[in-house]
Amino acid sequence: MWGSTLLSLPHEQPDGTVVRLGDPGHTQMVFSQLDRMHERAGEAGIRDFYVVTVTCRSFPKGPGNDEFDAIREATPEYLDEYSDPVRTNALLRDWVEAHPDTRLLDLHGAVCADGYTEEVQGLPLYDDAVHFSPEASPMIWRWLLGQVSQAWRTRG
Repeated sequence: MWGSTLLSLPHEQPDGTVVRLGDPGHTQMVFSQLDRMHERAGEAGIRDFYVVTVTCRSFPKGPGNDEFDAIREATPEYLDEYSDPVRTNALLRDWVEAHPDTRLLDLHGAVCADGYTEEVQGLPLYDDAVHFSPEASPMIWRWLLGQVSQAWRTRG
């Protein structure tokens, strides 16, 4: 399961209340969804459940970024978490720690160890500030496959 920057946005509940990252209701909502995915994976016979941390990103500014500008105006606190998702990744870590049959794959640590970068090995990292570029995607998938393979070899 890939962690997403969307986890740190405010979410409106069915009753109209809004929960934000750090609110107990937000944590409960995220944990409930992770529990549901984990349960469904188990029902499908999947024995290994991995959660991938969220990487750092640069929040686009200027012309052509209307969607990002709207987010910036509505939720300015989101900018810091989008740039360096410390609290989002802590939330994912907390959930994984409570589920011993799951593993956390720290893509944030692999990509953002020295902070945000636009390029890795001379290749653009992001295509549109959200998705990995076509050039960098094979590197990300190789890393991910290596992590899953290592976890597979060491599992109990």
